[in-house]
Amino acid sequence: MSSNENWFLTLRAQEEYKDIPDTLLQRQVNLECLMKTEGLLRHDREVEQAKGNELESTTSYGRALLRDNLKPIADEIAQQFIEINSGKPGLGNSAMKPLSELTPETISFIALRSLLNTISYEHTLQFVAIGIGNQIEDEIRYSKFEKEASERFSFAVRRAERSTTYHRKRKAMNTMMLHTAQGVFDGMPHPELNWESWPLEKKLNIGTRLIVNAGEKMHDNGGQKM
Repeated sequence: MSSNENWFLTLRAQEEYKDIPDTLLQRQVNLECLMKTEGLLRHDREVEQAKGNELESTTSYGRALLRDNLKPIADEIAQQFIEINSGKPGLGNSAMKPLSELTPETISFIALRSLLNTISYEHTLQFVAIGIGNQIEDEIRYSKFEKEASERFSFAVRRAERSTTYHRKRKAMNTMMLHTAQGVFDGMPHPELNWESWPLEKKLNIGTRLIVNAGEKMHDNGGQKM
């Protein structure tokens, strides 16, 4: 028996459908099945598009993983900051020290989002770790941009929003920040915005530490591994 026939009999057994003619009831069944199929196809298309743009964190399952794991990972990062501030030595604490300008919640979100956005790709651990390090560096860099030149920062954000990939958004933001630092727009340089990019090893160490944090806490949080 097909799913349509099963659903037809299910509806027919319900009180509110018992007096509806077979032809009308069958039309209702066909319509509901079509809507369900179109909904599943639309969901699949949205997932595939998100994968192609490395935006799986925006899918329904990506948002669920973010929601369920954001706080446990942030709590772990907060505990590491307490240890760092107390001078207590610990595995990975040196990598986490430069991140003290950001909140644990922000760090957790960036790390999780980056991991989710690469979940369907066969990237190496090193590649993913450096990507997380890049995004952490960008968050600190753009926070400084916003603090020192808020109007130019807002303009840069509006321009960057036109881009469809993180790489392009990043390029737009960095160019605007550099031009602001050089005084290209108003003839008034902002040397405090000159940014010396982090070395690759620093990004790798930060990203690796955050991947370890995420893996441990997601395992503890019901076994939700990547």
